[in-house]
Amino acid sequence: MGPIVALHPPPSVFNYQRFMKKDVTTPLVVNFQLLKGHVNQEEAMAPDPSIVLDSVKHERVYMTEKTTRIPVREGRLRGTLFIPEGEGPFPGVIDLFGTNGGLLEYRSAQFAARGIASLTLAYFAFEDLPKEMKENDLSYFEEGIDYLLSHPKVKKNGVVVVGVSKGGDIACSMGAFLPKVKGVVSINSLAVNAMCPLKYKDMIIPELPFHAEKVKFLGPNVISSYEMSSDSEDFPEAHIPMHKSDAEFLFICAKEDGNWKTIPQIFQVIKYDGAGHLIEPGYAPFSFATYHKTVPGGALFWGGNAKDHSVAQVDSWKKILEFIKRILV
Repeated sequence: MGPIVALHPPPSVFNYQRFMKKDVTTPLVVNFQLLKGHVNQEEAMAPDPSIVLDSVKHERVYMTEKTTRIPVREGRLRGTLFIPEGEGPFPGVIDLFGTNGGLLEYRSAQFAARGIASLTLAYFAFEDLPKEMKENDLSYFEEGIDYLLSHPKVKKNGVVVVGVSKGGDIACSMGAFLPKVKGVVSINSLAVNAMCPLKYKDMIIPELPFHAEKVKFLGPNVISSYEMSSDSEDFPEAHIPMHKSDAEFLFICAKEDGNWKTIPQIFQVIKYDGAGHLIEPGYAPFSFATYHKTVPGGALFWGGNAKDHSVAQVDSWKKILEFIKRILV
């Protein structure tokens, strides 16, 4: 077999989200090495210098030099606001992630690099927020919208909410109940309320039940949660009434999502063959399984294959940007 390329860190085990929690001002550095002959994964991780034919480092910058990064600690809000270079006003986005909790900034930083003001919000497992997600209060996210729209460089004609996984169904709920939300991008998320109850004023939407006993072990340290969710058709009370909303909805769905059954049959849906659950902005590393705090000492299976997933990330990122700018012209 001819020469192979070793990628450090290897894409199959690299936790992109966990890395980017640290500091979006720090570039992501990937070292490509061209190795002589056929080697196994252990040898490729720390190759003998004699078999390294060539190497190059690739640096990716997420936050541009003139982007303004503003830590948000207003009342109960915990997040980070990114304002693009220039006078504005800029379209505004609320950015949400899923069940790993914490505060992830890399996607918002990339929105700002493309002329979109973006507020990424933590809603549990960060600083003084609840350590576990036992209930979500939609008024918290409404406060985030008001904070974003109050900035003098943000357009006042509403916001688009972008959410992945659990963040996607929160985004759908925001689109259904909050009139300042003009568009929703839901990435590999259920079209129902999942994981915990959602409340807004006097209303409560119960969660779609999950069954831990249906977890599947794909290997000694990798699990799949794909079969854990109940059939949403059996729980209409958990459905989010998106049909009552004036917002536009865009669903980005991976047809090989190994984590959730996330192909809705309503609204605008873009389906990607061969893509897994973690559809990130274009050119992010592919990971079929990564660390997740709900799997101590193991990894959660996301599905997909490297080629098709990478193509889906590039294409969906372009469509997301087009959607945001069309909605908030």
